[in-house]
Amino acid sequence: MIENLLDSLKNRIENDNSIFDSVNSGNDFEKYVIQNLDELKMSRNDFEFKHNGPHSFPDLTIKFPDGYLFGLEIKFSSSGNWYSKGNSVFETHSNKENDEELAYKEIYILFGRKPKPKENKTNCEIRYSTYSNSIKKIEVTHSPRFAVNMSTDQKDIFSIINPEDTYLKFRVKSTSEKTEFIKNYFSKLTKSNNQDKWYVTNEEDTQIKPMNFSKLNNAEKSKILAESFILFPYDLFQKIGDYSEVGANMITRHFVYSTSLRDSFSAGGKTQIFDNIYIRYPKILNTFREKQEDIKNLLNNPQDNLEEICFSTWESRLGDSPLLKIDKSLSLLENYSNIILNLKPEMEIECIHSKEKSIKKIDLSLFWSIS
Repeated sequence: MIENLLDSLKNRIENDNSIFDSVNSGNDFEKYVIQNLDELKMSRNDFEFKHNGPHSFPDLTIKFPDGYLFGLEIKFSSSGNWYSKGNSVFETHSNKENDEELAYKEIYILFGRKPKPKENKTNCEIRYSTYSNSIKKIEVTHSPRFAVNMSTDQKDIFSIINPEDTYLKFRVKSTSEKTEFIKNYFSKLTKSNNQDKWYVTNEEDTQIKPMNFSKLNNAEKSKILAESFILFPYDLFQKIGDYSEVGANMITRHFVYSTSLRDSFSAGGKTQIFDNIYIRYPKILNTFREKQEDIKNLLNNPQDNLEEICFSTWESRLGDSPLLKIDKSLSLLENYSNIILNLKPEMEIECIHSKEKSIKKIDLSLFWSIS
């Protein structure tokens, strides 16, 4: 019955092109869904619903004549992806979950996505699923949160950890039981080396410690370095690189820190990169050159909300630059290449023969292949 209602809701929304004028945020979309549920209720009169209030999880409670209650969480993406942060792993469930007559039979998620401009689509797209099936990973910033991804057939984390488990069963567990679940999650879904894991200190202490960058495996290190070059070329390519935003991004997106961040990009100062050019360049340019395939892979296959973060970060740095404009109808790789080929940062170089040092504008196309 609930999926029949969600099918009706999906069809109404996907056939209403006016949504592009009225919906631009998650709050707008939530109000829009409630409006459509009100209209459906008048026409079919086989369900009731209520809004659970600001910051509640799930957003809505839907009740059918048989007395069953269903939760509905509403998510929206204005940037064209199917990814969203979910609720806290350590969500405190309400008292009604202990009352079988008032407990949810199931919690669903309804996800609305505005297509990207380059897709040339004229309608909003809707996907729905049980909340359990939509949760593909746990992310850690200040506290562990579920991450929702509607674009992958990857198994949900509950069925991987315990095939008998679901989010409904998980949410009523004790704090110590949830902590044990997180330990099992990182044990099963991260690398075999214990140093590659975030971890929980003990069952009474639910604080999760950030991981030292130096203890990640090479693949994870390379991915984070590549992402840093993507997001912060204006900070990294300078006479003296600014690593403040890079470090902040490592903590907030990956929960990783470094006590010697500069060394990861440019340890050793300068180096001769090209045999036929007798100049020592800052080593960060060689790191950039070595990581360009990882950079391109991330740009061509952005995970989670990386595409949204790229456009937001680039636009904030470019401002009203007359030379560079971000064009969302182009791919991430095309936009990034445009930035790199027009950046021309001033950096210090050294002549190998004379040892003379000077500040020159660097043509980054020497270190970046478009193909």
